[in-house]
Amino acid sequence: MALRVAHQWCSARLSCSCRFIEYGSDSARGFNFLVMSLLGDNLLRLRRRRRGSKFSLTTVLRFGLQAIRALQGMHDAGYIHRDVKPSNFAIGASASKQSTVYLIDFGLARMYRSKEGQVLPARSGVRGFRGTPRYASLNVHNNLDLGRRDDLWSLLFILVVRRTTRSQSMRSSLSRNSVSANCLGAASRRKRTSRA
Repeated sequence: MALRVAHQWCSARLSCSCRFIEYGSDSARGFNFLVMSLLGDNLLRLRRRRRGSKFSLTTVLRFGLQAIRALQGMHDAGYIHRDVKPSNFAIGASASKQSTVYLIDFGLARMYRSKEGQVLPARSGVRGFRGTPRYASLNVHNNLDLGRRDDLWSLLFILVVRRTTRSQSMRSSLSRNSVSANCLGAASRRKRTSRA
């Protein structure tokens, strides 16, 4: 699935999709491969190099606009990313492309539309965690099927964290279990108050 998504994404020729070169598999050795154009550092590495480990408001907003366009392009192609996080956005390698943000890593991507363009119904009984706990939407923690909105929730979490906090100090408090417990506790509190 990831190779098909990456091929369609790179073939889309959007400003946020890198150039597709080749893909395939070697069944004898048991691996798949994908060759795309060379990119620069990802957002996580760029942030770590910044003083105070956070971006300026202008940088966050500029990144946010490009990331929204990238996700919109992927959604228009009929796929959801399901692992939106800073290390899955990279800048261009050349000086002329360093202000362009590229969406990468389609290992968890999934079709949400049929070939006829109809939105597929949500799957029930979804099991297994998808994505990165720190940036995952509440639906992931509740084991619900993911949709386009969940990619956007993850992006919102990125924008807030990139602007306001140092990731190192958050690491211990943001394990999967603690995030899930906090999200599930908040969800049950909301259900109790909405019934009253």
